[in-house]
Amino acid sequence: MPAERPPTIPLATARRAAVRVLRALSSNPDVLRLGVRGALRRMEPRVPAVELFATTLEADALAEGRIEAALAALDFVRDGELAPGVPVALTVLAEEAFVPPSGPEIAADAVGIEAIRGAFHLHALPGRGRHALPMVAARAAQEGYDWALVTAPAAALEELRAQRPGAEAAARPEREEDDPRPPPPPFRLFLLAETDAAGLTGGSDAPVLLHVADTPEATIRALSDPRVKVLAHPPEAPAAWYGREADDVASWQQVLDAAAARGVALEFSGAARAAWLPDAVHAEARSRRVPVLPGADAEALNDIDDLLCAVGPLRLAGWRADEVLATRDAEAFEAWLAGGPA
Repeated sequence: MPAERPPTIPLATARRAAVRVLRALSSNPDVLRLGVRGALRRMEPRVPAVELFATTLEADALAEGRIEAALAALDFVRDGELAPGVPVALTVLAEEAFVPPSGPEIAADAVGIEAIRGAFHLHALPGRGRHALPMVAARAAQEGYDWALVTAPAAALEELRAQRPGAEAAARPEREEDDPRPPPPPFRLFLLAETDAAGLTGGSDAPVLLHVADTPEATIRALSDPRVKVLAHPPEAPAAWYGREADDVASWQQVLDAAAARGVALEFSGAARAAWLPDAVHAEARSRRVPVLPGADAEALNDIDDLLCAVGPLRLAGWRADEVLATRDAEAFEAWLAGGPA
């Protein structure tokens, strides 16, 4: 019997927990430097714990004890866990002994989260989401995005379209007359029908986010439908040829050839339930100039943070901002959705 793997935490969950702890400890007078370590720093899709470090002026056991006591005293930490099943590990060391952690080299022009203008692949009610469209739009705007794209079954799109004007208006609250800052652009909401290959038969004329099929051949056939705009991860368990461990590059080459020929974008998802794509897929997609979108597949408001987990692999693979559709403003993204060039 193979040994059981230790439990792990989705990267987005660990990141949210880490931010909360780092903010709480940042005002501690003993702390000089704070940061993340291990799998969390490497942005692995799942991590064993929220690993953090803190430095203090010198190797002082009393200072180390005070920092650790401050962590234990936080009202959201219980028995070394930030939440059930989310352990936190804090390493305290002297500032003079601190060595910046090494990591993979990232191209200087690689896309960063600050360049992302749109929150792609969110869900709302009606649909798989847990919140109404105005709440989803308001949260995306609050997080600093200029637009959001919500997916839903085709049957739910009519109701979401009716909600869209009010949701867009509510996402940008009225500003004080004497506010000296330039006004932000109007927040925009885009809608895509989300379906698998079987759902393409008949239905509406709405543009589609398509889940990959069980085989490359079925996926290629589905890509011939002119409504398909984005190719996304499978909804549940990954198809054998799709997942992180797969090395069936030849299958991906055929699928990416079809996507490139039809101007279909490829989603790289940060959702914990979506398998991360192999490095070879990034390279093959870039070589074919397939446009990409980092996606959250967010059913709840906090899940919008999963976009950060999607941008990490894009950075490591060297994708530039101009190759990523989510860096475009709402007007340019709308032009692409309407059939404009990538």
